[in-house]
Parts: sequence; C-alpha cells; structure tokens
Amino acid sequence: MMKHNIKFGQSAGFLVGFLMCIHMPANGQKEFYIPKSLFIPVHDAGGQVFLALSKGGGTDLNASVSFAKHWVVFGAATVRNGTARKTFLFGDQYEMVKDDYALRAGIGYFKVFPLAWLNVWEMYAGAGSYKVDNYWYFVATDPMFPSTDVTKTRFRNYFWQINGSHKTDRHELAFALRLAHSVYDPVLYYNTHQNTGNLKNLIYGLQGTTLDPAVSYSYKWNRFKFNVQFGVSLPYSSSIVQDVSTNIFTDTTIVRAKSYRMPLTTVVGKVGVQYMIDLRGKRKKEAAN
Repeated sequence: MMKHNIKFGQSAGFLVGFLMCIHMPANGQKEFYIPKSLFIPVHDAGGQVFLALSKGGGTDLNASVSFAKHWVVFGAATVRNGTARKTFLFGDQYEMVKDDYALRAGIGYFKVFPLAWLNVWEMYAGAGSYKVDNYWYFVATDPMFPSTDVTKTRFRNYFWQINGSHKTDRHELAFALRLAHSVYDPVLYYNTHQNTGNLKNLIYGLQGTTLDPAVSYSYKWNRFKFNVQFGVSLPYSSSIVQDVSTNIFTDTTIVRAKSYRMPLTTVVGKVGVQYMIDLRGKRKKEAAN
C-alpha cells in the first residue's frame, strides 16, 4: 500500500510540475495562446435556458438554449483585464497587466441514453474571436531600468467538441474532448528595457491544431449548478513561423528573420455557477391558465 502511495505521489508531482512548466512564460511573447474552458452545459431536454458565470482565464459569461428536441445554440464572452501577480515554478514573481477578451458562439446536438452510465451526450461546433494584449514585468526588476514584456495579437479559433456526462439528481460528472484550430494575425512582442526598447518582433504564419481533454464536476441545488472544470490543451499539429525582428538605431535599421516551429499548449479550467430557466414549465403554466 505504501509503495502505491509513493508512486501515486511521484506521478502527481510530475504532472503538476509538467503543467506548471508548459504554462510558464518563455522569453519574449507571453500568453499569446489563451483558449477558454470547454463548453459543458449538459442539456438533456428541449426548452432549457442555461446562464453561467465563471472565473478561469478571465470572467466568463455564457448562455445556451435548447430548442426543438435535440438542438442547442450558445454564445459566450470572456473578459480579462487588470493587474495580478503570478508565481512560477522556481519562485519567480511577475506582475501582469492584461486587457484580453474572447467571443465564442456555435450550435450543438444532444441525446439522452437513460440506461447508460454516461447518460447524456453532447456535440458542439463553433468559432471564436480572441484579442491578446498583455504586459509582464519581473517583480525584482530595478525600478531605474524597467523591463516589461509586451505581447499583442488577435486570433480566430474554430472547434468541434464531444461531451459524455453522468447525470443524477444532485451530481454531474462530465468528460469532454475538443478539437480546435487557431489562426493568428501577426504576433507583436517586444521588451521596454532601455537596452532593447528599439527592438520589436513580429511573428507571421502562426496557426495550430490542439486536442483539449477536460473533466468537469457539478453539484446541483434547485435550479443552480456549482461547477469546477480542469483540462489541458495539447498540440496536435503546429506551424513553422517567421519571426522578424526590427532594431531601429539613429542612423540605420537592422532586420533579422528566423524560422521555427511554434506549438500551442496550456492548461484550461474554471470555477463557476450555472442557473437554469425551464421554458417547458412556463409553457405548461401558460397552457393551464
């Protein structure tokens, strides 16, 4: 038993370390890939309206409506702005100032299998528009020589997703997998330090496909659901980008270019609450009156 516990502890420690490492900022561009948590409303009947508010990669508001017998339309907006402090794997602390947003919408299909353990299945397809605008600076930086990493870009994201949920009167446990493709505008990044203030980089041709598995748990109380979700975004295919740096001096300008492969990967997750409006009940009351 002790050996199993040790092995589990080592495996869990490795997983946590790995996830922190892939989410650590590299030199240069930072948090240019900002996918949002997976859409897992768990519709099981027509006439349901779900409204959800959550925190995870920003403040997220989403709504979905099931119509006809098996169909759903949904939309979501996420905003992340303000300043926060982040501590990374080896204790380095950064202040980050962000002004990001994301808009997503799409359509879905669901079906209920009463006798199966995963008794609700959903499929969704949609698209999103994202803006990245962030400033990072190392807390220990000498205030006489400020050094801030700036990243700015926009990208489009197209996705298909499947969810399988175990739904009971009080609990929901869901497993989801999203296949997503992101296409970027040029990514601008630079550092404001006095030694590099004239150097700016533009990355061209960035796009990539990811597989995003996630697990979600919800506790239901009346019309509310309290939800937590965790997942990862893993590179399935990546592009070779052109990274063009421009260094402007008083009497000359130096331009350099290099090519390399740039995979997209990060962690995703959220904590939130969902509220259900049952249009079927309203219709029954109206018919009774």
